[in-house]
Amino acid sequence: MLVQRISPSRRYLPSTCLLLHVLLVVASAEAQSSPQPPNRANKAKAEMTRGEASQPTQRMTWRRPTPKKPASTTSDIDIVESDSSVNPVSLNVFEPLPSDQVHGGCVTCGAASCPGECDADGCDVGARGMGVGGMSVAGGPFEIWVRAEYLLWSLDGAALPALITTSPSGTAAQDIGRLDRNARVLFGGDDVGDSARSGGRATLGFWADSSRMIGFEGSYLGIGRDHESFHADSGSFANLARPVFDMGTNTEAAMIVAQSGVTSGNVTASFSNDLQLAELLGRQQISGSDCDRFDWLLGYRHGRLDERLRIDQSTTFTAAQGPIIAGTTSSLFDRFETENRFHGGEFGLNYRRFRGPWTVSALAKLGVGVNHAAVTIDGRTTNTVPGGGTGAFAGGLLAQSTNIGNYTQSDFAVMPELGLMLVGNVNRSTQVSIGYSLLYWSVVARAADQIDRRVSQFPPEPPSGTRNPAFNFETDGFFAQGLSAGVLFQF
Repeated sequence: MLVQRISPSRRYLPSTCLLLHVLLVVASAEAQSSPQPPNRANKAKAEMTRGEASQPTQRMTWRRPTPKKPASTTSDIDIVESDSSVNPVSLNVFEPLPSDQVHGGCVTCGAASCPGECDADGCDVGARGMGVGGMSVAGGPFEIWVRAEYLLWSLDGAALPALITTSPSGTAAQDIGRLDRNARVLFGGDDVGDSARSGGRATLGFWADSSRMIGFEGSYLGIGRDHESFHADSGSFANLARPVFDMGTNTEAAMIVAQSGVTSGNVTASFSNDLQLAELLGRQQISGSDCDRFDWLLGYRHGRLDERLRIDQSTTFTAAQGPIIAGTTSSLFDRFETENRFHGGEFGLNYRRFRGPWTVSALAKLGVGVNHAAVTIDGRTTNTVPGGGTGAFAGGLLAQSTNIGNYTQSDFAVMPELGLMLVGNVNRSTQVSIGYSLLYWSVVARAADQIDRRVSQFPPEPPSGTRNPAFNFETDGFFAQGLSAGVLFQF
């Protein structure tokens, strides 16, 4: 092999230059590819990235707030491994707080409540005080309420004068039935129509707004007719009579119905009355809290009171009496009827206090308006004479031509009413109640007050003297009161 020999100076110079050139190229390449020294934030980020790459799969969840720990580098957002034994807590904005975290209120209602008055649904019963009995939740599903009540009421008695009397057998004819001769009163002389009787009241109402601030209701109340009657005949009483005051002699007197050994006869008296009330009301809340509520009431009221009194008698002469032959029969009746119609505006207040499942309701209303009264007085006498035919004419004993007729009168009247009711919640849509009510009607015409027991003539005599009985339009006050038991449904 042929070797070329080179001198030292030529051998190292080219190699040295080549080495320097290679070093310069390498240094330049490293300078272009190498990054600048990282700052502290980039360094932390890089370290976290490297840490994440070395960890198993993770997920992020929310924890309940916990007491603060000493400051550390750990973020408020915890990193929990998927295979960790820690049970993650999911975020649920509808989850109610534990019972020990409810402070003076109920979560469902979100309102302060009276202590210990949250129901099974976690809602304060008081906060439901928008319904009639305190159950509807504001903005809840109930828009209409219906209440049905059974009533046990008594009406103010009618003060009847003595209408039927009896005297012992053997009493002189001129003394039979006279009140000043110790006659015994069989019917009248006291109050009638005041016994307790059944009735009913129905109420329908609805809310005009979802907040239960404004509502409307209509109600009807009816007290059943109380009918009292009395019947007597000569088979039970030797002497029967109808007492009056004789204006001709200015003394007590009587018309004989039955007299022992002279006449036989019978007499029947009956009295009845009934009460009806109706109203249309608007109600608006004027104040309230979780445990009580005040409502203002405004509307229309109608009242109706009717009374009827009738007396029928029949007398047959068993023996001739002067021109009256035996077998002659005289039958007559007196009838007194009154009708009262009240029309007026009404305003009032309704206060309710909620206590757990119970509600106490106090009611005060005042009707102001006009009472239209009508009075009807009628009577008739029919005489039958054997072989002589039958004759009839207007007028009886207390209803004669001097007072028979139809009369009307209108008067200013007021009708206040007070009520107290205890209501219990059965469930969210049903309530039961018991209560008491007192009603006063300032001006009414009553049947008993239209009787004038003074007479200036006896049928068939024509009117004479003072022309009594006379008619004077008599009015008086009227009370009604009683208990109620009802059930209410909300829809």
